Amino acid sequence: MAPMFLHPCWFKAEPLPEEFFAARACDLIDVRYGGANGSVLGGGPGNPYEYPTGCRDRPSGIDDETLAHYVEAFSDPDTNFAAIQYYRYAMLFHRVIHDPEAPHGERCESLSEAKVASMWLHSDDFEAHPWHDKFLDFAPGDRHRCFPGSSLFIYSRRLGLAFQERGDGRLPRGSDSADQFGRNVPGVQVREVDCGHHIPEEMPDLVSELLLDFVGETSVI
Repeated sequence: MAPMFLHPCWFKAEPLPEEFFAARACDLIDVRYGGANGSVLGGGPGNPYEYPTGCRDRPSGIDDETLAHYVEAFSDPDTNFAAIQYYRYAMLFHRVIHDPEAPHGERCESLSEAKVASMWLHSDDFEAHPWHDKFLDFAPGDRHRCFPGSSLFIYSRRLGLAFQERGDGRLPRGSDSADQFGRNVPGVQVREVDCGHHIPEEMPDLVSELLLDFVGETSVI
């Protein structure tokens, strides 16, 4: 988990997610996809999402029908239950600890849901917790696996993923989150785009163009 992504910790702080989705699920959709004022969601620790106050333009690719579909889906308590369970129990965070005597020079400490929740509920706020800016791995068994083939990673600069220092232009650089690409997929090609979270929906023509270019390049290698 990259330090800039806070919501996975929040999901483990029962019952905050249950209470938030019960009261604000539709508001969250209106804010995230409809451009509504983010202040309606309230502050922390009950709300982990940081959206600007004031109304914004609706993201491209989100029309009235799409927005209504998301609102209907998030109005279903079973949908919210499934989302909460995924983040709470499927993402098992581990601290990565430097240890020269361990294999690969590091060992991983599994963090329980309660321990992660205690980070979010820190008495002096989450950012005061000593681990808040650390990289937490949720797949430690894959840390040293390597895919040697070519791959393509398209990401949005608006998400603040700290990939601006890309070294040779192919590999992201500059943080624990970014550096894992060089370790696990050294042949990755990186393409930065300017949109929101749902890249294929927001920029379908550009995504198609990038994919066709990538397939054309790799097919002759």
